[in-house]
Amino acid sequence: WGNLDVESLRPTTPPRDHRLRCGHAMVLSGRPSPSKLSSAGSSPVRGNTAGWTEALRRASSLGEAQSVQASRAGSGSLGGTLPPTVSKGFIRRVQDVPDLSLEVALGNMPKIKSCVERFGIDVNTCGHDGLIPMHVAAGRGNMQVCKYLVERRGDIFAKSNDGMTPLHMAARGGHIDILKMFKDCEGFYIADLDIRTYDGWSCLHFACRDGRRSVFDFLVHETSRTEAIMDVDLDARTFDGRTPLLIAAEAGNTEMVENLIRTGADTSAVCWSERHGFEGLGAVHLAAMMGHKEIVSNLALSGEDLDKKTTGGWTPLMLATHAGFTGVVKILVNAGCDVTAKTKDEEHTALDLAKRHKNTEIVDIILKELELGG
Repeated sequence: WGNLDVESLRPTTPPRDHRLRCGHAMVLSGRPSPSKLSSAGSSPVRGNTAGWTEALRRASSLGEAQSVQASRAGSGSLGGTLPPTVSKGFIRRVQDVPDLSLEVALGNMPKIKSCVERFGIDVNTCGHDGLIPMHVAAGRGNMQVCKYLVERRGDIFAKSNDGMTPLHMAARGGHIDILKMFKDCEGFYIADLDIRTYDGWSCLHFACRDGRRSVFDFLVHETSRTEAIMDVDLDARTFDGRTPLLIAAEAGNTEMVENLIRTGADTSAVCWSERHGFEGLGAVHLAAMMGHKEIVSNLALSGEDLDKKTTGGWTPLMLATHAGFTGVVKILVNAGCDVTAKTKDEEHTALDLAKRHKNTEIVDIILKELELGG
């Protein structure tokens, strides 16, 4: 682009490409775009082009060069001269500049290479929501594209507007091969696998939420120096106080819960902030109120306190009764939980809640337990 002869771009007749937008035409002709004027109102703002496409940046640079030559040939000011005409060929070349992030999403390697090697587009160019092409490739699990971007010095630690890195994108999508490739990159440290988003989420949080067993094994087992020394924090907290176990229990990922318990995760952890209208929810509370029977059973077998209360005094049995999950109620009652416990505010028992919701099956289960215990 820098070798283009500006004078050769001026045909004897104006272009007839009606698809060219007004704003683009002003930039291409050296005139300032209406939305990109400086404080002086005479030239495009050069320091605030973050939202521009690569094509517009290039066109703006060339357009300014045309503007200078036109002003020298005219009355000395841009306002007193006719805008220089632009050839159809030039317009076509600008319009033909591909969108790198789009081509990465499509996995179109020839177009991707054209963007980078022919048009010189930066592989770390930010797009929608602060995502760079590496985010897109990692999220889609395209190993070929990821390798190419890494070779072109694509940033594997770049953060989007919400703090997501390509590592998070790969972990969320379950693309273990991409994570392993990133780990082998120059300058990568194992501790980088514990990198957080702006909400405090790590790769392990995403793996536990989405049930990515291969990612879990890679993060917890393959990258650990020993069984006793882990580089990934099993009890890492998000900004609202949720650990991987709390997230897995709420999401209903039984296998993740089993693996976390087996690996030594803290089963007594509780959420720091209110969730689903309750404060102080633990893993067994979340599993009970969401109706995840197998997880409740696993937590009971692991020795978890089934009578643990939330800030408001709600037990897992009360939460399961309130939500109407009869199967969970049976498991908790058979495991020996306290059916006489009361909430702090209204002093309601699980039986009171069952009667309020007219759940006769749960009422019968609790009454039978009271008779046996009486």
